[in-house]
Amino acid sequence: MQIEDTVEGSRQVKGTEGAVHVRLVGGAGVDASNAAIVVEQGQFDYETVAASQSDQVLGVTGGVGDFLHKLVIVVATAATAATSIKDGGGSAISILPNSPGGGIGVYVVELNIVSTAGAWKVTTGAGVSVIAVGRFTP
Repeated sequence: MQIEDTVEGSRQVKGTEGAVHVRLVGGAGVDASNAAIVVEQGQFDYETVAASQSDQVLGVTGGVGDFLHKLVIVVATAATAATSIKDGGGSAISILPNSPGGGIGVYVVELNIVSTAGAWKVTTGAGVSVIAVGRFTP
């Protein structure tokens, strides 16, 4: 059975019984001409971390509440690719080991974590660099 929702001032959306129906109303984030809703993840900063860095703070000062969305890890020498993060002065959290199974290449690690102890810090081995993406205290 086909169901048609009609709402004054919006585009009609058809579906089947039991389906979710969406009413598109003009405004920010809506592309009514293509029946699409535009979703943005938000504005993120990024910071590069060169090879052989130890506890590089993300953001100017970093702080509690900083959001680490993802790390883009570029491995140039697999044998020295170790990458870790720290939440403030806490213990290191290993993200990528030396000699990762995929070898040389780019690894994208989605984290979506919030700092509870201080600035996020990144440590890189001699054969790896990182682009950290998130919201960091300026």
